[in-house]
Amino acid sequence: MKDFVVSIGYKFSGADDLGMANDEAQRIGLIMARAIDLALSEAKIESEELTTSYHHLEEAHMDLNAKRCDKCEEWATDWGKPRSTDALTPGWENEGNWFCDMCGHDDEPIAE
Repeated sequence: MKDFVVSIGYKFSGADDLGMANDEAQRIGLIMARAIDLALSEAKIESEELTTSYHHLEEAHMDLNAKRCDKCEEWATDWGKPRSTDALTPGWENEGNWFCDMCGHDDEPIAE
């Protein structure tokens, strides 16, 4: 039997205070882990929780490869560069503009 990992990403909005935001993120992580454990148990799927992680996206410019799309303002990451966040949609820079995967294939100009 081969092992594999499934990652699921959710975006939440929380407190502006970093300490409070950390507490909220940890609480949400615990709730999600319990819900996933229960669902997998009921489905009789063997699993092992490996890790729970969270990232403060508004602070992404400091340590993550994550930016808001210049067209739709959704978060995206360039998977080909270091410190990408696998829970985010792919993104890339083109001629000084940052695009998510959906908008980067759109021919509409960026609204000024």
